[in-house]
Amino acid sequence: MPASSRLETLLRVHAYKAELDFEEVRELLDLKNADRRIRSVSFNNEKGMVFVAFSGDASLTKDEIEKWQTGEFRNAADWLRLLPEGRIDELRKKGLKIDLFVGAYWGLIPEALLREMNRLSLSLWTSP
Repeated sequence: MPASSRLETLLRVHAYKAELDFEEVRELLDLKNADRRIRSVSFNNEKGMVFVAFSGDASLTKDEIEKWQTGEFRNAADWLRLLPEGRIDELRKKGLKIDLFVGAYWGLIPEALLREMNRLSLSLWTSP
């Protein structure tokens, strides 16, 4: 069973060596406009984190399910593919950490998503 209804696929931006400015993160990652691939963007001041939650898509074809496993993975990979490497580097230079978190999932992580994570040097965190 590769996915559950509780599946979360999140890009997380952490305050690490610096204060986190939510509006600056939203601007650098071009998150100010609506995007069907993103379910929500939120800020947890207590944790010092911005969360970008990728949306799922129930309309995957059989071939797409085999390739992507879930719509969230496809949307994350598509969104990350369009993100210039320099944007993540700018956040890191500001003393922030960025990673991809996958929760409530066990199974294959699609190659295309791993490729984009590698291109952007994103760590992968998982939780059952």
